[in-house]
Amino acid sequence: MSEEPKKKPSAIIRYGGGFLMVTVAIGVLGTILLPSSSSGGSGGDFTSASPETQPTPAQPSYTPFDINHVRYWGKTVSGVTFVIYRVRTAPTLVTPFQTFRTQGRFVLVKLIVENNQKSAITLSDAEFRLVSPTGVRYSASGDDIYLHHSVGFTQLNPGIPRLVQTAFNVPSLASLPSLTFRVQGGMTGEQTSLPLRPIQGANPPA
Repeated sequence: MSEEPKKKPSAIIRYGGGFLMVTVAIGVLGTILLPSSSSGGSGGDFTSASPETQPTPAQPSYTPFDINHVRYWGKTVSGVTFVIYRVRTAPTLVTPFQTFRTQGRFVLVKLIVENNQKSAITLSDAEFRLVSPTGVRYSASGDDIYLHHSVGFTQLNPGIPRLVQTAFNVPSLASLPSLTFRVQGGMTGEQTSLPLRPIQGANPPA
């Protein structure tokens, strides 16, 4: 009786070991490369950015400052004192070189700035803002560079008060009493806010 020929093992059985090793390797590689979903979002490591927050202005106490024998009150932040001297509005911005018009109105602010640091600082109107109760911020108008006592890029030496003037272009319906005047103690200093009006009197405001 002749022996039956032995059956050759199938390809799956012959290469089963290699197939298993490849499968395991792919699984490990996928675990390493695939982003983890534990970050909380459906997109793996892609998470939504938190809303940008504005720095909270410092709230220093009021600083007395005498102008023409009249006591004014301002604030000192990062060693720089700011005192509002005059505030007015105008439909146009009249300069020695040109008259500028607007669909809203201009708010002109004169103030005294004194550097109490130990070295000179650079002051520009980029350090000034008008801010509404809802957080709307108005930057200084670029046209105010032509005003008398304009800020521009002013070098302030220590201990020398300087009268400067800046202007803002705001909507006609903007409520001026509700706006605050935000200042910054130099280009890298902290911020603080003042009421948009001169503050006079023997005693500081409450």
